Amino acid sequence: MKQKIITISRFILALLITLGLLERLGIFNGEIDLTMFVYYTNLSNVLVLIVSGYTAYKMLQAIIKNENFSMSSRLEKLRIATTVIIVITGLVYHFVLYPQYRSEDPYYNWFTFYNIISHYVAPIAMFVDWLFFDQKIKLNVSDPIKWLSIPIIYIGYALIYGLVGPIIPKIGTSYVYFFFDIDKKGITGVFSWVVILLIFFLVLNYLIYFLNNSLAKRQQSSKKV
Repeated sequence: MKQKIITISRFILALLITLGLLERLGIFNGEIDLTMFVYYTNLSNVLVLIVSGYTAYKMLQAIIKNENFSMSSRLEKLRIATTVIIVITGLVYHFVLYPQYRSEDPYYNWFTFYNIISHYVAPIAMFVDWLFFDQKIKLNVSDPIKWLSIPIIYIGYALIYGLVGPIIPKIGTSYVYFFFDIDKKGITGVFSWVVILLIFFLVLNYLIYFLNNSLAKRQQSSKKV
């Protein structure tokens, strides 16, 4: 029964993210906006959609065969990396971007289906899913540094897009986030933001690393009893 409930919950998460992304893409109002794929939020949600959906699919296969689902170590590592990536999405939005948006527009509407799903439901659901339902494996001390490569690649992508990409209609600039805006912040200002964000990401990565290894040790101990 527990395996079935977890499977259903992962399918539901994948469905909610799909609907949120389709809303942001403009499918429901007929105004397609492909620049949504410049945003870290949307890319990280696509990753959660794929990983959560794939995990649910593999679990469903096990249920149909009347077998206990056993997650591969590769999938376990992918899921924890995905958890870190989407948690970054939620934290940066809530503590950095949301205050900025409100300061620019006091009537900024954050209470939309897409916004709630992509910035709150997806990060919280993925973290809770990983924390309580995933089998924990011992991670290498270098893994948090490897996870940092994803934000670094994205930062490079976002800065290049800001310099040479077309203007994003919804915000009137090609710089997807205010802390990447070289025209307003200058190179020094952007560099400072990048350093601050990367330090924050690395600290978060290692917090989850220590939490994971502590839980992995506890799970291993409980198996021996």
